[in-house]
Amino acid sequence: MWLLGAGASAASGIPTASQMVEEFKIQLFCSESGTPRQSLELGEPAVWRRIDAHFDGDARFPTVGEPGDYSAFFEAAMAFPSDRRSHIEKVISGRSPSFGHFALAVLMALDRCRLVRTTNFDGMIEDAAARIYESAKKLTVAEPDLADRAIQALNEERWPLFVKLHGDFQSDRLKNTSDELAAQDVQLRNAFASAAQRYGLIVAGYSGRDESVMSALEESLDGSSPFPSGLYWCHYGADPPLPEVSAFIASAIDHGVDAQLVQAGTFDELVGRLLDLIDVPAIYAQHLDRGQSARRSSPLIAPSHGIGWPIIRFNGLPILDYPTLCRRIEVNIGGTVEVRAAVASTGVDVIATRRSDGVIAFGRDSDLRQAFAPHDIKEFDVAPITAGALQKDHSQDQSLLYDAVGLALSRSNGVSLLRQGRNLLLIADPAFQGDSLKALKKAAKGTGGKISGIDWCEAIRLRLEFRYGKLWLLYEPTVWFERSDDPVALASAKEFTRERLATRYNKAWNELVVAWRDILTDGQSVRNLSAYGISPDEGIDAQFTIGHTNVFSRALS
Repeated sequence: MWLLGAGASAASGIPTASQMVEEFKIQLFCSESGTPRQSLELGEPAVWRRIDAHFDGDARFPTVGEPGDYSAFFEAAMAFPSDRRSHIEKVISGRSPSFGHFALAVLMALDRCRLVRTTNFDGMIEDAAARIYESAKKLTVAEPDLADRAIQALNEERWPLFVKLHGDFQSDRLKNTSDELAAQDVQLRNAFASAAQRYGLIVAGYSGRDESVMSALEESLDGSSPFPSGLYWCHYGADPPLPEVSAFIASAIDHGVDAQLVQAGTFDELVGRLLDLIDVPAIYAQHLDRGQSARRSSPLIAPSHGIGWPIIRFNGLPILDYPTLCRRIEVNIGGTVEVRAAVASTGVDVIATRRSDGVIAFGRDSDLRQAFAPHDIKEFDVAPITAGALQKDHSQDQSLLYDAVGLALSRSNGVSLLRQGRNLLLIADPAFQGDSLKALKKAAKGTGGKISGIDWCEAIRLRLEFRYGKLWLLYEPTVWFERSDDPVALASAKEFTRERLATRYNKAWNELVVAWRDILTDGQSVRNLSAYGISPDEGIDAQFTIGHTNVFSRALS
C-alpha cells in the first residue's frame, strides 16, 4: 500500500504544504502590519527576513518546518472552515493529473497497487483512475464522511481502495487545522492498523507534518507483524527528513520491520521507474503519454479559418476591450472582507474590493455612497486599472474585473452566476428552453437533473489571465452539484460527476468548448456586454468586448 502527501500532486501545479505556509505568512504579515501586498518585492531576501522576523517568537506558531506549522498558519489566516474549504478549492481548481497519477492508476489496473492513502484534498488520483478504467466506479473511495467504506473494502478485498484521510475539499468534514487533524476518525485509523498487518508500505511526497497521521503510523507498529513486506519512506531533496520521520523509521526497525529511508526523485520519477520494471499494455500507455509534462511553449495565436495549423483549440477567448477606469473611494474601512460586509449590509448591487489607495468599485454612485457613508467617505473619484496591475495574478484590479465579467456574462439567457469561495461558475439552467443552450444540451447529452435527490447542472469555471499583452477569458467545462448533508447522497453525486467527466475525450470536449463559447459570445463574432447597463451620469459601469474565436496553438518550426 501507499501513503501519499502533497508532494505527489506538485507536478499538477498544486501547492505543497510549505508553499501554502509561505502564502499564509504573506497574508498575515500584510494584514497585521498594514503593509500593502503589492508593495512587497517577494523575490528580495530582505523582504522575507522582515516577514520571518514578524513571526519570530510568536507563541501562536511553531517554527516553520516543524510539525503543526501548516495547521497553525492556515487556521490563523482563515479562521472559518468554509474559508479554508474555499481556499483549497481555489488552489486545486483547473488542475489535471500528472504522469505520476496516471502511472499509479496503471499500477492499480494491473493489480500492482491495491491500497492508497493520502492526506491530499484534490481529485487527481480519482480523475486518473477514471481515465485508465474508463469508469469512475472501479475505484472505491473512502473519506471521513464514509469511513466505513474502508473497513468494508478491506474485509471484502475490493481493490483498488483509495482513502482520503482529511476528506475531499467539498466535504463538510474537510480537515486542515490542528484540532481537526487531532480528531482523526477512529474507523480510518482502525482500517490502516488492519492493513498494516497484511501489507508493506511505500510513503511518497509526504513530509510527516501531521501529528495525527504520524501517531497512526506509530500505532500500526503495535501489531504482531507490522508491514510484513517492508516499509520504504521515499525522501526527496537535499534537506534531511523531519526528526519525527527518522524516529518512526528507527522505531519500525526496533519492531522487526524491514524499514528504509529511500533517497528518491519526484513522485512522477519514482512511479515512472517502477513502471520500467513491468510491461505496460498499449491500452494504458496512451494515458501515460497524456500525463507527460510539456517541455516547450509557444505564443497563443488566434488564426483565420483554413487548414493545416491551428492544431489545438484552447478554452480561452480574447477580451478585446475591458474597463480601464473604476470608481475609487477613500474611506475608513479595513480590507476586502470588511468592504464586502459593508456592501452586503446595505443590500446594494455593486462590485467592490480594497486596494492600497482605497476602495475600488463598479456600480451606481448612489449605491456606493449608501454602502460606504457609515465609514466616513473622504474622497469619491476615479482611478485607473492598468495592464501592469492585471499582469499580477490575484491582484485587486484583476479581482474586480473578474467579478465584473462574471456578472456581465450572467446576463446571458439560460445561465446563472454562482460564487464558490473565490471561484465563479456559470451554471446552465436545465429548464431553459431557448435556442442558446441547444448545442450544449446536445454536446453534454443533457444540461442537468437529479442524482440521489441532489440537483446537478452543466457549468463552467471562469478565470481571467493577462498574457502576451492581452486579457483572456478562460473557461473550463465541469459539472456542478448542490451541497448535501447526506454523505451517501453526496458520495453518489461525486461518483456520478467523475463518471460523467471521465468519458469526455477530445471530440466530446471540443464540442463542449464550442457550445460554451457560443453561449459566452451569444453567437456573435464580437460581443459587447456590461455588468450594469448604466449611463455615465449614474456611475461607472464595467463594459467588455469579447471575441468569438478560441485561441489555437501552432506547430513549432
